[in-house]
Amino acid sequence: MKPEDLFAQLDSLQAIKEYSQSLETADSESSRFEFKSCTTNKPKLDRDSINLLGKEVSAFANTYGGVIAFHMGNGDNIIRFPDDQTPQLHTRLENWLSDCLNPASYGIDVKPVDGILLILVPESKTKPHQYKDRYYYRLGSTSRPMPELMISAMYRAKSVLTFDYELSFRGGVSLTVLTKITNTSRIAGTKPQLKLKFINLVHDPGFGYQGDGTSESIESEDELSVRYEDTREYIYTSTLLSNEILYPSGQLIHHSHSRILEGRPVPDLFIVRSQCAFLESPAVSKAHLVTKADKQYQVLSEDEDQILRYAWVNASRFFMMNGQPVQDP
Repeated sequence: MKPEDLFAQLDSLQAIKEYSQSLETADSESSRFEFKSCTTNKPKLDRDSINLLGKEVSAFANTYGGVIAFHMGNGDNIIRFPDDQTPQLHTRLENWLSDCLNPASYGIDVKPVDGILLILVPESKTKPHQYKDRYYYRLGSTSRPMPELMISAMYRAKSVLTFDYELSFRGGVSLTVLTKITNTSRIAGTKPQLKLKFINLVHDPGFGYQGDGTSESIESEDELSVRYEDTREYIYTSTLLSNEILYPSGQLIHHSHSRILEGRPVPDLFIVRSQCAFLESPAVSKAHLVTKADKQYQVLSEDEDQILRYAWVNASRFFMMNGQPVQDP
């Protein structure tokens, strides 16, 4: 049974006990299921308990994945966490699991089940992962330090998601940003996230806040939903794009379309900071200095150092506050 299916199936303490008894092993555990208890027999995440959990999380992520049942008590004596303390433990455990491995492993989940905290650790697509400078793997119902030969073999066979994206700008008084994301690796990318930050160098660009109900489409142009930050900065974060999967050698195309308020035109010069990320890869960040002339947009530079120097040198000319130029510092 896949760890994800087992995690969904174990929905009560009785189901956990029945499943462990069905394994017919001496410790009621398997290569994909493990009991772990608080070392102090108190409802807390003490240092020793965290270290034991970290070892198991690393082992499951580096092998075939698995489920950990975290509880109080020892051995077959499974004691539930107190109802009034389970939510706090749940939150602390989630926060710790998010970055307990190096590099981070995605898809780890935790849920409370009748006072027991069940932890799902999927098999990682980017293994091996270490916990506190040591790599572990699962052998039968035990977790062991990983031999150097196994670590080396995993790194040689490791497939890493690599991707790139391009931004282009078009439109008249409004602005359309076209984002093309290309997968240049041999594995698929999931849950893509795209963020665009507009820094205006002339005046209020007129991007309108439309709230959480803004519709968005991958195949057709959508309106640019933005959040007002200050007098010159606006952030747009894609929502529906995260439902897409980018397969090897594939491409995603996303349109973002501004809505002009009160007839105000898009500024003639502005900076766009952008960031794109997938669950399987660190984020890629870029910067664009964009100008508009005769309703045509042109990227003047994509070099961040050059853009910063340009903005600094031209600060008094381009930054406006209440219609008055801002003086050079």
